[in-house]
Amino acid sequence: PYNGTQHAAGRPFTRTENVMLGQHIRRAIAGAVLGSTAALLFIWATSDSQGDPNQRFVAGLRQLSRVFRRERAAPHELGKNHQLVKQAFRDAITAANEATVSVLVDGKRVALGTVVSSHGLVLTKLSELEGGLRVQVGDETFRATIWRRIRDLDLALIQLEGAANLRPIVMREEPAPPIVGSLVAAPGGVSELPLAVGIVSSPVHSIIRELGLLGVMPVDGPDGVRVDSVERGSSADRLGIHTDDIISRVGSEPIRSAQHLRNVIRSYSAGDDVELMIRRADGAQPVTLRASLGSLFRETSEEEDHTGGPLNERRSGFARVIQHDCTMRSDQCGGPLVDAHGRVIGINIAKAGRVEMYALPIEIVRQHLDTIATTPRPHPAIIVRSTPHYRFSG
Repeated sequence: PYNGTQHAAGRPFTRTENVMLGQHIRRAIAGAVLGSTAALLFIWATSDSQGDPNQRFVAGLRQLSRVFRRERAAPHELGKNHQLVKQAFRDAITAANEATVSVLVDGKRVALGTVVSSHGLVLTKLSELEGGLRVQVGDETFRATIWRRIRDLDLALIQLEGAANLRPIVMREEPAPPIVGSLVAAPGGVSELPLAVGIVSSPVHSIIRELGLLGVMPVDGPDGVRVDSVERGSSADRLGIHTDDIISRVGSEPIRSAQHLRNVIRSYSAGDDVELMIRRADGAQPVTLRASLGSLFRETSEEEDHTGGPLNERRSGFARVIQHDCTMRSDQCGGPLVDAHGRVIGINIAKAGRVEMYALPIEIVRQHLDTIATTPRPHPAIIVRSTPHYRFSG
């Protein structure tokens, strides 16, 4: 419908520019509708009127008018992330907010975490954990170790050393699937207001797995699988793998041939961390390196500018996700996602676009925790299912 529209330079818009223009128009319309809805939600939630719903609604409309006059803004100009809209979620996110912590690697925050045990067990995003692990709970920082890896969900269950009396999230036994268009919020654990407010964008669906990419051209040699070339900017390049290096092991798998190496790498998803054993061409002692695999569809830095910052490397290969449009950073995954009633409906797991966030449905997370709770494992921590909480003791 935009063909023939003239560009500022006097030429017709290209096909790509037409598509982008259409996207901007649709976003503007959606923003106006959502902003008005969110503003009304805030007014309804904070109205002083009690009792009769009709009286409450009328009082809400009057307060809405006062807010707009005070802010000198139309309803759509408030936007879903305006302070007034976030304040509407303050009480709703309180419990989940107390169960949200910051996960640090070598002193830098790489993710959020969700407390699932008062005895110091936290769920977070697995693929971001590489280095010295700490967890910040309020003003305290605890050492932490990975206790269980749930690779299908890109989740890690980590144990905090010396933590006690933490507030875990509540997982409902049979949560209703979120309705497309319903409001959601992402607690951050620091402020009493949510990090972001958004809407559920689509029904729960799967995300096809992107195959992992190391970025080397392997060839069979007399001494093993030799690196013939390294793709510039790839995971192998960033890791310091060089031409003529010998790759002898990936994870726990000894590498037998170049094709075997390709098959092993393809068994991982983009963003997965893998351990490689390398023999240098100069004959030095073998070294063990840890790589985060890239993707054939990785974003360029220019594209990242359009997507609001870096995307998570691991953002595919999920059997079921809740997609929502909360504006968040890639280091804000791992925390809970709540609905307008404050119920935890998922765990944020990946930033896949500017306003494209994925959350794991909470029932999927609960099923995996149930499995862990009933699987014998020689470890000092013992998991006991206690509805609606998980209790970890030992």
